Amino acid sequence: MPPCPIHTVIVTHNASRWVGPLLESCAASTLVHTVIVVDNASTDDTRDIVRQRFPGVRLEALDENIGFGQANNIGVRAALDAGNRAGGGAKYVFLLNQDAKIGPDTLGHLVAAADRHERFGIFSPVHLTYDGDALDPLFTRFVALGDSRAYFSDLHTGQVADVYEVGFLPAAAWLIRANVLEKVGGFDPIFFMYNEDRDLLDRINRAGHGLAMVPAARFCHHHGGEDWNVRSPKKRMWMRFGEMVIELKNPAHSFAGALARLTRDTLADALRWFFRARWPDLRLTITAFCRVLCHLPHARRSRRRAQTETPLFLSIPRAEKTISEKRASTLP
Repeated sequence: MPPCPIHTVIVTHNASRWVGPLLESCAASTLVHTVIVVDNASTDDTRDIVRQRFPGVRLEALDENIGFGQANNIGVRAALDAGNRAGGGAKYVFLLNQDAKIGPDTLGHLVAAADRHERFGIFSPVHLTYDGDALDPLFTRFVALGDSRAYFSDLHTGQVADVYEVGFLPAAAWLIRANVLEKVGGFDPIFFMYNEDRDLLDRINRAGHGLAMVPAARFCHHHGGEDWNVRSPKKRMWMRFGEMVIELKNPAHSFAGALARLTRDTLADALRWFFRARWPDLRLTITAFCRVLCHLPHARRSRRRAQTETPLFLSIPRAEKTISEKRASTLP
């Protein structure tokens, strides 16, 4: 049997509610693909579900939660290594969220579009709500920006194009060329959650590739329909932290200049929340900024490396023993 050129990477954390339907949808795909689940120290029965119901799925069980980006890097490295060991090499890596479901033809449409449009490095399907009965509101918002907004007009007139270039779509379902990952690298581990996909897309764009939305491909996503205002303060803090780091890593501006602007804007935000007596927002802003200050050396170093070295963040040691037997602290 020829080596499988497509590897699906799924990061889980306490995903017992989602992982069954998710892996069932992957198994129903008309396109053969290898599935790798990287579990971020779940305390529910996520791992038992994977082991007992889906023995064909490769499970990497981590001893602690190292964050979405680093866990994906482990899966990506495993996918690339598996392809190289098989002799044919991995061609595509499909990153898929734990709270999602794909259709039988989702991967097929994505891969077919990728084979036809070589200038893009990432391909994403249309995002639907988990029930599949409506477009994901966040997807609608992102596609409405820039040139991709023509999609809605084309949809109405029945003249939908094969792909649409999009400035950003979340990495809930990204098909990425393996050679792009080998060239650019993986997620920056400075991001525990949120905005790691923006950072990676920025680097892929600077490498001369881009993100394409494929209208023929669809998938369902639960969190896509969430209202940001109902998310926990901790998640909102991580989002704000990520936004600050993205600003610091932007090579279009000097690091010192970006830090000065960030400090000024944070002070203005803090004063605004103080005078409005919005104490949770004040606490969130200060906490995120203080966390950024603690990570300044890493942000500066990764910003410099992104301009001089590739790939980044995928140099994960692989021995014969499994990742679950390694301490997460040994990972770069």
